[in-house]
Amino acid sequence: MKKALLPIQIGSSAYILFNLTVICLYNPITSD
Repeated sequence: MKKALLPIQIGSSAYILFNLTVICLYNPITSD
């Protein structure tokens, strides 16, 4: 069961990291 969930967790983490990267690129923190 855990082995079957691993790919899902990795995919979710990659998806979140990708979204954070896009947000940082389109909304730079330095543009306060």
